[in-house]
Amino acid sequence: MSSPQNIQTNDAIAGPQHEVQRKLGRSLLQLQQYELLLKELIVHSEESGTIDTMAKERRKRTKETRLKTLGGLLRTASKTLIRTAPFEELPDLDELHDKPYIRIRSALQLSPEDGARLKADLKKLLKLRNRLVHHFLAQFNIFSVEGCHAASIHLDESYVIVKTAYTQLIGWAESLQQLRQEAGVYIQSDSFKNALKSQLRSPTGATDDPI
Repeated sequence: MSSPQNIQTNDAIAGPQHEVQRKLGRSLLQLQQYELLLKELIVHSEESGTIDTMAKERRKRTKETRLKTLGGLLRTASKTLIRTAPFEELPDLDELHDKPYIRIRSALQLSPEDGARLKADLKKLLKLRNRLVHHFLAQFNIFSVEGCHAASIHLDESYVIVKTAYTQLIGWAESLQQLRQEAGVYIQSDSFKNALKSQLRSPTGATDDPI
């Protein structure tokens, strides 16, 4: 049977523990929102295929992306969404198509310095997530009032970092969405259609202007 002293101790720790649990859950939920939005950005940062295969290729990318951990997603984003150099030329296709093959890619174009800083920030975010998920109880003794107080301060600081990263990701999503919309408008324009007709008239893809 618990002594009055133990009951008092349990009552004293219940409130601080509940606050730690609330703040930990808040950070983890925000990280999950970040992860879900990042998956959407990766999937829709590229459209490729023929008219008949484009939807199939998108489903394939969606399936591959859905299975990735946050670490895998950030590594993919560092190679595709974050660019410090122009896209390379379209590689040779494994098979020929009797229909036009389309490849549209969008990314954040940054200077090498800004790109390096951003990738370093993403690595710090991943380390923070791993500490919260895998090492939180080893780092903080939430069975003492003092430990709960230290954990609560750490979780407040962590949430600011995660919230800032998520807000930044929303900004990327909005920018890329605007870019896709503007590209769609251009594709429907007479300028694009005339340029396409000009290219189709020239077998080599060169313009009809004399050299």
